Amino acid sequence: MHIRNWMALAHDVAAAALASCWLAARCKSMGVTAPLLLFIIESTLRWKEGKRLAWLPITAMAAILIGSLVVWSLGLLPGATFGVVESISGELWGAGVHALTEARAFVVYWLLLILPLPGWLCIDHDFALSRTLWHHGAIFALLLHAALLALAIRFAIRGPRLTAIGILWFYVTLSPYAVIPHVEVLVEYKTYMPCIGFFMIVADLLHALRHVMPRRGQVAIVAASAVL
Repeated sequence: MHIRNWMALAHDVAAAALASCWLAARCKSMGVTAPLLLFIIESTLRWKEGKRLAWLPITAMAAILIGSLVVWSLGLLPGATFGVVESISGELWGAGVHALTEARAFVVYWLLLILPLPGWLCIDHDFALSRTLWHHGAIFALLLHAALLALAIRFAIRGPRLTAIGILWFYVTLSPYAVIPHVEVLVEYKTYMPCIGFFMIVADLLHALRHVMPRRGQVAIVAASAVL
């Protein structure tokens, strides 16, 4: 009887989690990233502890993620489209141009999180489109992101694992903005979720300093980070 009660509770929790995931996807495009984020956290931490992955809930949530993207691509969700978009100036572009442009925008987001200088901040950035790999250096942005993702995978296997999760969190939560064309190609508020990953990296770095730096140096660096 005790085991049955626990199984019933597990089913209820699983159903609530799946429903919440679907509702999140319906409320905002970023909601579809929840299963992938959970998979990254689950796999990175469990591999470290030598535990098996909880494949059933991860697979179920991944199915919701894929289903949500399919529904999106069919245009069944309000305001969802993978087609061309038109700016106020009348300029048109599609998913490929948008992805190249967002690759450069993601580099700017990294820079703004690391060093948010007042002169770099703007409520409405004038950001040019990249129509080819070489246009405005889009290829170099892609190479940078590929290097960071490769580094994250290496960290996920060997550590530091919180840094690995932070890097992957940044890219996963920004991914809907990269694949779904929209008019605002560079807007600072889009980093409100990705910045959680950035702060994971900062926390991991500050924690690592405890083993290589005297206490006064640690206090100075923490203070400088807080000021930034």
